[in-house]
Order: sequence, then structure tokens, then C-alpha cells
Amino acid sequence: MGMRRFLLLVAVMIGILSSAAYAGVVVSYQDGSVAMAEKGKIKQSGGSDGGGVIIDVNREELILINDDDRTYIQATLKEYCDTIKATMEKMLQDLPPEQRRMMEQMGGGNRMGRPVKIRVEKAGSGGKIAGYKTVKYKVYENGRLYEEIWMAKGTPMEKEMKSMRKIERFTQKMKDCAATPGMPREVSPYETSKEYQAIFDKGWVMRRITHMVPMMPGQKSTEEEEVSRIEVRRIPASEFQPPKSYRRVSVSQMYMMQ
Repeated sequence: MGMRRFLLLVAVMIGILSSAAYAGVVVSYQDGSVAMAEKGKIKQSGGSDGGGVIIDVNREELILINDDDRTYIQATLKEYCDTIKATMEKMLQDLPPEQRRMMEQMGGGNRMGRPVKIRVEKAGSGGKIAGYKTVKYKVYENGRLYEEIWMAKGTPMEKEMKSMRKIERFTQKMKDCAATPGMPREVSPYETSKEYQAIFDKGWVMRRITHMVPMMPGQKSTEEEEVSRIEVRRIPASEFQPPKSYRRVSVSQMYMMQ
């Protein structure tokens, strides 16, 4: 599961966290990844990417798990972002002047280097996915089909989506983590498109297919995710802790490992 899906997951699932009506919500995906939320804590794990992310919305803390070397970091969001910013600034300072100028020119704005026109088309019924009726949307980028999205209303995640202030601040801070004065954060045209963002106000993403332009021969041209099951149940507290057999490392150590 990529960071984009995780940030969207966080933004939508926060609605269930303050409700006494739900013990917890677990969403399973076709690729084997799982997302869960209970009592202000959210977790994403598994899938082709491996590893996992756990956040405590109320305390603004996060745990990042690396399955490859069996390590994890545990820090406040501020500690995490401060370290990432310092690492990025040092990296820029250590570059030769010409390379540093190139990196700074790449930062911020729209790195696509061309105007981007986004159009959303409602394609009608998308059939049932994991027992929920869906509506399908097609997203076009400069006339080319970029994404197909299946949305469902009435899932447990949607029932209390009103209390989103804390998570909006959390996700925004995560996006801004690597930004520096010399290299501001890239702003995606999809992030600023009201038409595109409005899709996610219509329920929960049950399926998504992203059509990419391959950068080299043989490169995968599509990414797909699909919900296979949604459950409302009690979640053991241990699910929101790092594996006991894993070794804790600092934020800078994990960042340099990647």
C-alpha cells in the first residue's frame, strides 16, 4: 500500500474514531494489505510494499515498521518531521553547487512541467464490491484516462466522517515533512483540483485503477487496489504496537537505510 492510499485512508477513517457505536473497523484488500482503526489509532500493514504504519491521532505519534530488516521507529510527528527536514537540508548542503541548484529548481510547484487539465466523469454503476453498491468515476488528465475509481456509500468508515480536523492537520504535516526553504513541497494538480477531491466526499474507495505512462520498457503501466472485506470488530491492543522481535532505530537511521 502506497503513501497516497494511506493518507486517504487516514483522512476517511478518522470519522469512526470518536464513536462508541463501533468496536473497530478492519478493511482487507485483495493484495493482502489490511487497514484498521480503533480508539484514535490507525494501522496499515501488509501488501506488496511490506512494512506498516501505525498512528495515534490524539497524541500525534507514529510508528513506521520495516519488515526487510526487522526494525521500526517510534516518534512524535514533530520529532519525525524535524529529523527528515534536517536530513534533507544536510543533503542539499553537501551537494556541489550546480546539483544543488538543479534540486532546488525541481522542488515545489508542478513538476510535470506542463499545464495539467483534470476532468472527472461519472461513469454510472460500478456493481457490488465486498457487498457494497458502488458508483464508478473516470479521471482524465489532459484527455488521457488516468484513473478509475469505484466509490461506495454506507460503509462503516463513512458513518461519522464529520470530525476530521485533527487528521487533516496530521496528514498535512506528513506531506510537508520533507519540505525545506530551498526545496518546497511539490503540489500535485490532483491535490488542488476541487473536481477530483470531491470524488472522495462521496463515500469510501472500494476499487481504484491508476493508468501510468511507463518511463522505460517493461515497466508496469497500471496500479490496482480493491477492498475484499470490511469488518466491524474488536481489535487487540497489540495490533497497534511494533512487533516485539523487531529492533527500534532512530528516525535518521531508518531514513538512511531506505
